[in-house]
Amino acid sequence: MFPYEGPLRLLRAKYAYSPSEIKEILHLAGLNELEVIPLVQTFGHMEFVLKHAAFAHLREVGPFPCTLNPHEAESLALVGTMIDQVLELHPGAQRLHVGCDEVYYLGEGEASRRWLQQEQNSTGKLCLSHMRAVASRVKARRPGLTPLVWDDVLRDLPEDQLAASGVPQLVEPVLWDYAADLDVHGKGQCQVVGGVLSWPCAWEGRPWPCDPAAPTAQPGACTGRGQGTAQQTPAHGASGRPPCTGVSPPRSTSVFLVSR
Repeated sequence: MFPYEGPLRLLRAKYAYSPSEIKEILHLAGLNELEVIPLVQTFGHMEFVLKHAAFAHLREVGPFPCTLNPHEAESLALVGTMIDQVLELHPGAQRLHVGCDEVYYLGEGEASRRWLQQEQNSTGKLCLSHMRAVASRVKARRPGLTPLVWDDVLRDLPEDQLAASGVPQLVEPVLWDYAADLDVHGKGQCQVVGGVLSWPCAWEGRPWPCDPAAPTAQPGACTGRGQGTAQQTPAHGASGRPPCTGVSPPRSTSVFLVSR
């Protein structure tokens, strides 16, 4: 729903927000103590990009437009341009969600198969490498901004692999599941190995449910385009790290706006 310009204009949806609408949303959000966190898909869920002939060569697997090929330098340049355009219209953003959930078919592309034949390489390392590259690109563009990522591809990775990747120092994970009531404590356990916590902070994210009687229903549910809510929580475990910083005021809520 983002009004991409220039060589990315073909990504713009028919009913995309206009720049003036985005400015108005940010203004109204501020008045109502809401923090808008733009979300840019940068790995999985890339159909809105890779369905186009101009970018089809950047697919991980040719027949499927869902996942970006992380081996191509052009792939990182593409998501970098997308991020630049989104951040330009979000000058006050403190955080940027870079997606990275449900990276289907990763490791099945020709380049990935060759890479995985090398000793000690794995799909986990490949995923973390791309996450690190994207997060580093975000930090280079705006050093004070915190990248967020969905946690699902990180849940089963060993602690030593996470630590060696450098990703926990660059991003904060957002826990999610297909449920109205998110098991935050249960999901949080996947980030703790041997009592050592990989993440100083974690977020819980969920779509706004349409049922106004649901226990997690939010005012105005299902009235926007590409919206969801998030809440920052201290990560679980005996890490000895300080609690999360930059937590929104108690009355505020963070809102993701999906930029596609």
